[in-house]
Amino acid sequence: MRGNLFFFPLLTVLVLAGSFVAGQSFEISSPDQSMSAGNGTVPFNASFSIEQVTGAIEDTKGFSFAYHHDPALLEVVGSNPFVPTVVGELAAVNNNDGPDFIQGEIFPDGFTIGVIYAFVDQTQVITFEVAKPMIEVEYSTLPGAVAGITSDVVTEIFPADDLGTPPTATVVVIGAGVSADATSLPFFITFEAPPPVPDPIFVISAPDQSAVASGPNGGVASFISSFSIEQDLSDPAAVAKPTYAFQFGYQHDPVMLQVDSVSEGATIAALDGGNGADFFGEMIYADGFTIGCTYDFQLQETITFATAAEVVDVSYSSVSGALDGATGTQSTVVEESSNLGSPPLTPVVVVDEGTSIDAEALPFTVGLTPAPSNVFTLRCTDQQATFSSVSGVGSFTNSITMTEDQDNVGYPNDTQGFSFGISHDSILLTVIDVHQGAILQAMNGGAGADYFQVGIYPDGCTVGCIYDFQNITVAQFPTETELTTADYETVAGTLAGTEAGDTIVTQLTPIAGLGPNSVTLVMVVGGQSNALVSDSGEISLVATGGFDRGDCNDDGLFDIADPITLLDNLFLGGFVPCDDACDGNDDELKDIADPIYILAALFNGGPLPPDSGNCGPDPTEGTLGCDSFDSCA
Repeated sequence: MRGNLFFFPLLTVLVLAGSFVAGQSFEISSPDQSMSAGNGTVPFNASFSIEQVTGAIEDTKGFSFAYHHDPALLEVVGSNPFVPTVVGELAAVNNNDGPDFIQGEIFPDGFTIGVIYAFVDQTQVITFEVAKPMIEVEYSTLPGAVAGITSDVVTEIFPADDLGTPPTATVVVIGAGVSADATSLPFFITFEAPPPVPDPIFVISAPDQSAVASGPNGGVASFISSFSIEQDLSDPAAVAKPTYAFQFGYQHDPVMLQVDSVSEGATIAALDGGNGADFFGEMIYADGFTIGCTYDFQLQETITFATAAEVVDVSYSSVSGALDGATGTQSTVVEESSNLGSPPLTPVVVVDEGTSIDAEALPFTVGLTPAPSNVFTLRCTDQQATFSSVSGVGSFTNSITMTEDQDNVGYPNDTQGFSFGISHDSILLTVIDVHQGAILQAMNGGAGADYFQVGIYPDGCTVGCIYDFQNITVAQFPTETELTTADYETVAGTLAGTEAGDTIVTQLTPIAGLGPNSVTLVMVVGGQSNALVSDSGEISLVATGGFDRGDCNDDGLFDIADPITLLDNLFLGGFVPCDDACDGNDDELKDIADPIYILAALFNGGPLPPDSGNCGPDPTEGTLGCDSFDSCA
């Protein structure tokens, strides 16, 4: 840019240098703009372009124009003499030095501008076959002019023919100084009103709760619900509001719950340097509570709930007896109430030093689980028993034990009695009787339990026991202890003819429901029933038969008589019923080695005959046989 002196005389020369020509015409324009209004000033730039709209494209050498604006709304930023920013090809003339002359004047209601590309070098020209930006003018709203608007403000910036002395003409210079017709177009600036700030939405909530009761019977469950307030800021236009106070109330089922206390939550307790709110008034009712809180009577302290903040802690407990006899978790709902208090209290949050905003108070669910019953395990012990493979006859006595779970409350607990049933496979077994174990027999000075009733049925047995009708005698089961014994016999008709050595497996299982009155599995503690855990016992029934090696004379004993019987058979023709039983060394030969082997086992510490003391078939079958062996029948 080479100079900006003598604007008005030069502009006059520019305009008067030649007459206006017909055929070529130009348009001066700036695009419409929209922008957000602010609370202060709003600056913006208007880019002014020139385009030739009629006639053969001409080289241009300068231009001038002027524009008006609303002086109550806008101003042109700058000082006089006015030199706006040059852009595009105008900035590139004269080897990027810009035009030799550019100067205008700022007025309260507009501006003027005149431009000559070059005083001497007539090759510095610009053609406007398309619209080309030439200058940028900086505008600004007047302070506060668009602050607080609630609807869009549209203002027009339009051509001026009365600004300047003399008034600046709107022309474009072509050729050797001929003024071509030019038209300036108006344009519009829109200041968009900010979206309305929605009324704040406050949400009061407490998380769902679950609590397990403790104590006798169903027990009592306790928990603390922390009530929070949060402003819903999901709307992009929402603004976090400082608050000054709140109130709300919640109600519950008075059959299930009661409120024990209402206290300041962490956010409220932190006010006034840890002294809490100036006012915190709670009321407790049979079916709920109400709370009103003012942070600071001087309205100096506020709370902004941009995130959820705990304001009230409420201690609840289940009503005594509400969970007695309940099975599984009991659900109840705690919800907002607008009918508690006098007058009834509705949920509100106070903003703007005294404006009450209705708040949404959400319900929450409480799950109350009755106190778990103490756990006791009733177990039938695993056992092996024998029966005759020939007759099917056999018997055994099973030990039935009791153990308390060490995780029980009050472990080990004093028990007062019990009932149970034991089932069996009636095809294989028959129960004969049930007897008190040693721990029961020792009760009441050795007289046993005051009440011990046994029921015998084809598929099982039942027992009901009370230690002491005066509730003085009790028993504990911290370790597995024999509680009772049960006598069983095999069903001979089912098992007769089983091959010796075969094993048949069956179970004894503690169950409920046996007998005409469906006896339950119960252990009594503190007068209350506690369910028993059932643990079955595996009974292995082994078929006996065959022979007992070493018992040569078949008298059921292993002694000196056996080698004597064998020697009599070997050398004097005596009778033995089973050659395999006399084969003491199990070499499938009956000879002099066998009495020597047996005598060594009896008197010299030698090894016992293989499988001695057990009835069974010969595991090493050979030439020897066994005609009969009554001791293992």
